Amino acid sequence: MTSPISPNSSFNAYSILTGGTAGGAGGLGKAPSALQLLGGSGGGAFGGGGFGASAPATDAQAFIFKTILQKGQELPPAQTDDPQAANHASNIHSELKVNGKTLVRAFNDGSIEVAPTLNVVLQYEGLSENGALGPDAAEVRVRKIAEYLSEIGVPEESSEPSGTPDNPKLEIVIAETALTQEEYIQAKIDRGETGPGLLFSGVI
Repeated sequence: MTSPISPNSSFNAYSILTGGTAGGAGGLGKAPSALQLLGGSGGGAFGGGGFGASAPATDAQAFIFKTILQKGQELPPAQTDDPQAANHASNIHSELKVNGKTLVRAFNDGSIEVAPTLNVVLQYEGLSENGALGPDAAEVRVRKIAEYLSEIGVPEESSEPSGTPDNPKLEIVIAETALTQEEYIQAKIDRGETGPGLLFSGVI
């Protein structure tokens, strides 16, 4: 398995688990600690005993992803308190489910919600950042995350049943509330909400 981390990246398995710094100009700085989010004590595989300075970043990313699945972590249901908010349940575009659990939720404006521990994995790849607008952006963003998680977490061959932490099943579910890019743009125009970038979903 080839690491999607840039060869120039200073991240490694241990720094990702412990919330280490990128180092150098433009680094992420202090990252959320996967140990805290996973409830680890810092010993064994959660600490230096399992991942040393030479371990590739993908070792920790795969480890965190598998632990998320073992613990059954998932996003809570989308909020229903503010119907005008972009992250209201009526604005869901799609969800990425892994073994039946929702780990990523995308909205029609292109924004996403990510289960907190999984966000530790995705932020090092720039996959948890919101950017371009609209359903097209939401579709691309969720697809890229699914492809990445498949790369680090789904074995090419496995004797384990599909849908288990060792052989996870990934599924992108399009919501009934999903809009097309054209419908999204027209709705914005109808509400008088126009601005730079509205007519283009952009390239992620």
